[in-house]
Amino acid sequence: MRGMAGRTRRFATRAVVLAVTASLFVGWVWAGAPAASQAPVTITFTYWGNPEMDAAFLKLVEEFEKSHPAIKVNPVRIPSKYYDKLMTMIAGGTAPDVAMLAFSEVPRFVEAGALAPIDGFVAESGYPKHDLFPVVIEGFSYNGKLYGLPRSFSPFVLYYNKKMFQERGLTASSDWTWAEFLEVAKKATTFRPGGPWGFAGNIEEDGVFYPEWLFPFVWQNGGEVVDPVRLVSRVMAPETKEAIAFYVDLFQKHKVAPTSVQAQTYGGSDAMFLSGRAAMIMESYVLVASARSQANLEFDVVRLPHQKQRASVAFPIGYVIPAASKHPQEAWQFLAYLGGPEGQKIIPQLGIGVPGLMSMAYSDLFLQPGQQPQNAVALLEQSKTARLLPATVPKFGQWYTAMRQELATVMSGEEPLESVLPRMD
Repeated sequence: MRGMAGRTRRFATRAVVLAVTASLFVGWVWAGAPAASQAPVTITFTYWGNPEMDAAFLKLVEEFEKSHPAIKVNPVRIPSKYYDKLMTMIAGGTAPDVAMLAFSEVPRFVEAGALAPIDGFVAESGYPKHDLFPVVIEGFSYNGKLYGLPRSFSPFVLYYNKKMFQERGLTASSDWTWAEFLEVAKKATTFRPGGPWGFAGNIEEDGVFYPEWLFPFVWQNGGEVVDPVRLVSRVMAPETKEAIAFYVDLFQKHKVAPTSVQAQTYGGSDAMFLSGRAAMIMESYVLVASARSQANLEFDVVRLPHQKQRASVAFPIGYVIPAASKHPQEAWQFLAYLGGPEGQKIIPQLGIGVPGLMSMAYSDLFLQPGQQPQNAVALLEQSKTARLLPATVPKFGQWYTAMRQELATVMSGEEPLESVLPRMD
């Protein structure tokens, strides 16, 4: 890992880039804004989030309205069943003008004719598309058109407990192979009831395991779950089977990670890492805020271990303009504000992910020298090899659900992987 001083020097010039970029944003965000003498136009913005995020959005709306007096924003927080309610609003003729959307929902909404492409707005305004992380552009593009600007994203990285590593004489590395990671996990496991374990796994507090945690290993081994061209299963392909087996063996064979039943007993994998019952966990940036709140937890992050190649999963979330918006020009003004420096600055503050703008992500606003994790740059390095879940593959939701259901008995230890893979295939 690089020392903090070295990392600060490396990115000092990035702060200058951020300042210059912000000044450029002022030009295109204001360009084309309605004249103040016109009657105010009211647009609706839908989103989800906890109370902290709600408060941040309300503050953003207030700041936007001050600089855009001819536009009023009606913020509508939808705390549950967000996508169902959003589609109902669109179908019922009450579509919002700007909406938060995860990248995985873009294909479904575009196919339903519910989203408007924003390429024209981007080109006319001079929005610095080149400053977006490539995985963000890919996530909000469909059939060659761009449909959204970023809220945030995060690749999966490897968190580790610094105190536990020091006590066992272990050193974390961003260059581990699978074999080296497994060896460290064994050395960090006590093999006693209640742990601690070397690796927390990725079990939810209710005992559920979601398949996205397998994808980094599958891709690292040169495999695929579904062939994106032929549209056939590749679950039984040697590269894929080997990768899934490596992850499952951490639980069943090597016992360096808790089963789903054990993890559920202790509140899920995240809770196990936070409480010191596990030395490592694969997670996104979303764990940072909780980890910082633990008084006795010293932690840091490194890139994921690799095999034939490096790979991780990223899950971009952003903002889109529904095709039925009655005020697309005003909607673009607000969308550009949310996806520009003003909207992006709340992301590090809320601790919900990496800003989609590279100039902001590579600045101290996100890297936050002096705070854990000290090696936050690992998230940005991991982003270079992060991939999207194959949400554009037909029936993604159905086969993803089938994977989750079939893997449940494997992660609980009730069935061996060999019995489940043919059914999953």
